[in-house]
Amino acid sequence: MEKSSLIIFIIIVVILFIPGAVVYYNFIKSSGCRGDTVEMENYYVNEWGIFKQEYNKDNGTYLMGPQPGIVPKPDVVEEVKCKPVIYFHGNGNMDLSVSIATSASEIRTIPDSKKVNIPMDSNREMTFINWDLKIAGDINDQRDDAKVITSSDEAFEYLFYEGKSDYYQNILVSVTKLYGNIFFPDGLKVSIQNIGSYEMEDVYIICDLNLGEPKRMLHFSELKQDEIINQTKSWNDWINCSDLRGMLKDDLIDRNLKDEEAEDLLDYWVDGEVDENGMSVDRTLLEPEGKGTVQVLLFISEEEYDHKLPIKFSKEPSSINRVGICYVFNVPIIIQI
Repeated sequence: MEKSSLIIFIIIVVILFIPGAVVYYNFIKSSGCRGDTVEMENYYVNEWGIFKQEYNKDNGTYLMGPQPGIVPKPDVVEEVKCKPVIYFHGNGNMDLSVSIATSASEIRTIPDSKKVNIPMDSNREMTFINWDLKIAGDINDQRDDAKVITSSDEAFEYLFYEGKSDYYQNILVSVTKLYGNIFFPDGLKVSIQNIGSYEMEDVYIICDLNLGEPKRMLHFSELKQDEIINQTKSWNDWINCSDLRGMLKDDLIDRNLKDEEAEDLLDYWVDGEVDENGMSVDRTLLEPEGKGTVQVLLFISEEEYDHKLPIKFSKEPSSINRVGICYVFNVPIIIQI
């Protein structure tokens, strides 16, 4: 082949090869095949936690019901069960360490974690939960959901931890059954007080009178620090609890949880479904453990969540959203005589 012909042949090959190579590279990149090599630059975290506590029904009741502005206070703080779940969102891969400080005992985590107990004083110690993980998100996944990958290459949808905590929700509750007279029909008098350091939001008072009919509820959008609400309503004016699941989902979405994350909470705590990680069934958000009792659901502030369960990351997320629901059950109904 003559030199000039060889040069022309090389030019033609280059012209044909370069566009094809670019197309092939872009195809491989867009298909996610290079996901293992793409570093996750930004990610964000969503977390929800349920704090479950039994109200002490043996203390603080009044024969005739509480006077206005006075709410029974339990003398003994019952153990609180907390069950938070942490989700990660981002595209690409990243090594990440996550640590949480808690005073809870009997801690269980999914996946397994390292735990270090450090005495704080003679009556209390802190446990530091630590995971060393890889966070992996498909670079072509429009939902940007990222999996949690352990050192043994197990994949999980989220981090889960639970334990018995000394966390005590600072709400005082009294519900008194009133019998009708010429001035007022049968009804219930409710007194609630926020004795904590933070504002509470979307407070639900759920009542089962054990009358063979659906539970009913009252809803208060907020309860400020030190605020007391006294309210008396006829039983027929309470809201049917068939609306609660939808109202709770709206509350969760309003607090920036994704739809599937809100459904995870409701599936577990309302519908009683078991997920692939094997969390046990717990339907107590809508199924009270005692008939003729009252339940209280309320959203704690993110500031309070951070104070009770401080969390640290080896690489800080662009944002973290923590949604906490406190569930207080078996509040006794006081019968006015």
